[in-house]
Amino acid sequence: MRAHTPGERGKSKHKKADKETLEVVCRLTPYNGCNPCLILVDENTVECCPPNGVLQRNGQPYANKVYEFGRVFDETDTQKDVFERCSVDLIEHLITGRNALLFTYGVTGSGKTHTMTGSSNRNQCGILPRTLDTIFNSIQDSVVDKCVFYPTGKGNTFNIRAKRDAREEVRRLRVNSEIEADDDRFIETKKVDGYNDDYACALFVSYVEIYNNYCYDLLDNGPMDQSPPSLDVHMDANQMVYVGKLKEVEVSNADEALQLLKQGDNRRKVCDTLLNKESSRSHSVFTIRLVMAPSEEEELYPVQDASRIIVGQLSLVDLAGSERAKRTLNTGDRLNEAAKINQSLMTLRQCFEKLRKNQRRVLQESVPYRDTKLTYLFKNFFEGAGKVRMIICANPRPDDYEENQNVLSFAEESQSVETKKDVGRMETHNQAGIICRPPVPRKFYAGWNHEIDRCRPPFNMTPLEVFPWEDVKRGNDDVCMLREYSRRKGDETGDDNILTLLNGLGEGLRSRLCVSDYEGSIMEELKVKEEELNERRTSDAALIKKLKRENASLRSRLLVYEEDNEDRVEMEREMRRVKEEEKERLRRHRGRVEKTLEIANGVTPSVATLTNKFNEKKEMMEYIESDRQTLRERKDKRDGMMVDRNGYYDPKYHRRSQSASRVLDHQPVYRIPTGNILRPKMPTNSKSTTNPLMIELKSSSAYVLTHQEVDKDGAVSTSLIKIEGWLNGRVNVFPQLVGAQLFASLTLKGSVINHLLKVPLDCN
Repeated sequence: MRAHTPGERGKSKHKKADKETLEVVCRLTPYNGCNPCLILVDENTVECCPPNGVLQRNGQPYANKVYEFGRVFDETDTQKDVFERCSVDLIEHLITGRNALLFTYGVTGSGKTHTMTGSSNRNQCGILPRTLDTIFNSIQDSVVDKCVFYPTGKGNTFNIRAKRDAREEVRRLRVNSEIEADDDRFIETKKVDGYNDDYACALFVSYVEIYNNYCYDLLDNGPMDQSPPSLDVHMDANQMVYVGKLKEVEVSNADEALQLLKQGDNRRKVCDTLLNKESSRSHSVFTIRLVMAPSEEEELYPVQDASRIIVGQLSLVDLAGSERAKRTLNTGDRLNEAAKINQSLMTLRQCFEKLRKNQRRVLQESVPYRDTKLTYLFKNFFEGAGKVRMIICANPRPDDYEENQNVLSFAEESQSVETKKDVGRMETHNQAGIICRPPVPRKFYAGWNHEIDRCRPPFNMTPLEVFPWEDVKRGNDDVCMLREYSRRKGDETGDDNILTLLNGLGEGLRSRLCVSDYEGSIMEELKVKEEELNERRTSDAALIKKLKRENASLRSRLLVYEEDNEDRVEMEREMRRVKEEEKERLRRHRGRVEKTLEIANGVTPSVATLTNKFNEKKEMMEYIESDRQTLRERKDKRDGMMVDRNGYYDPKYHRRSQSASRVLDHQPVYRIPTGNILRPKMPTNSKSTTNPLMIELKSSSAYVLTHQEVDKDGAVSTSLIKIEGWLNGRVNVFPQLVGAQLFASLTLKGSVINHLLKVPLDCN
């Protein structure tokens, strides 16, 4: 069970009769994320749930808390629902001569401006445009021409111009009440009952911005690139607070007022912050003042008596959102703006807290209204000059949990603030001294009387005995004839009751005729509207047929386009696959080219260089020529028997003799690994080198050359060339090569020498 709100105990019923509490409603911003920190319990209750990992300053976790308000709106409630719940009764206060204040409060980015203003379409239209439409729907038959009422400039008072002065003022100012309306704008059709149409009225609007604790007129006509001068807040002789030198503009319809609203919004301070792309940097106050006075009987014009003027006021306030500097990371001007905003909102909280305390104490404390312009401007409302309602806007995202908790706690406590009830000041028919009229609008009744009296022709009285009863028709002249006949008849008979009865009958007949004419005019209007609706229905039916044909044509074309699109998608997919294959092939080719360039730029010795080394000394060649026969005999002997090449083993020294056979393994400087499984096995005493010397060639009994080259496809081929035949330190190579065991092909092209040698390989 919830505890009593502070300030609710100990109040007598007598005190509550003439007081009312500040009403608070809550609206939750639509949120599609996970773990919302605000959950709707029912239409009056919202639960605040702490996100995971959020702790208090003492390290303890937050507990779930439930808050109750007059109404809680969630994402399923529309702008119209919010308007009808929060603004309709305040409009009734306005048209009956009372005051009202409606303001939005919450964290930055919680939807305050959207709730108050919205956009022009049906679903997003906010409270302010709907309020203006509803007001003019309720008073449309009682609005006088412009320049009849005018502000005196002394406080909140108004006065009335004479008819001639009003016409001259219109001519001087060149007032044009016709403006271009926004065709795309949604127009609210709701109408509020309660306005006394015996009163003539005019509507004035003003738009104030409170920026850095300074008041600025948003309807100022100065240059847009220059800031208007700041205005002071004053208090008049009746202890009513007002903004000095504030421009109040008279409007004849809602379109004019919305145009002024748009003009003021263009001047309002708005900036992009980390938490909101269009963050309001100031508080805005749009004030609607309805000035009313009893109308004359003959026409719709106020009676020339300023003391009978009644002014109703409705202030719609869009407060800037509270924000923390550590979240917005603001600096410079943005940081100063946030500090001023938070200061004014904190002063508002302090004022409510003082009001709550004063309700429970005999000794009253001073309320700090004057600390900020915002609280000072609404001092009269908080002291009972009108009804006050607050809309709390909250975003359920987890990052706003702590700030939402502070806002909701403040809002719940504010519901216990009591203000005096504002009693209506609108006069009734008897108080105004106006004769009761038939149940028709005041404007129609005055026009009907003027027309009937102007069109009544003179007539001659008929003798009583021959009165033409069969010729009596509906009309004012026959009514007067009947009244005169009844008067003379009563004088002759001396019966006053007949005269009184017939006088009343004449007034009743006139009243019935007026009502009948009014109903006839309504019927004519309905017929015109019906004809317009029929024409519109016919045009809409033709348009629907046309749209159906276009829709069928578009469907057939869409099917063709979808088929073409599928083929195009398939072709694009195939082209993409081919392109990927080409990229892969190009990548492999580039790799081969890079390997080829690496080999070509290497320092691998060519066969020609080796040949030059073998032919280095002329006497070696001469020795080979002289011992050709000896080589042949040695070959025959080798073919017949195996030659032991292991050398002589001397057990004395436990090592091989120097005459033992040795293999010289000539490797490329940059050899490309091929990864073959079958590889030649070299003797343990073989010597590997990349640059063989002549002395090494002479001391070796066998020579093995490893040669690598790249073909046109980029494949690497490795050739092993084995040459043996050194005996007793002499080289006998070329006689063996000539013996048909060597096939040599030398091709010189540029700087590349391809040398292919085919020799039986025996590396055992």
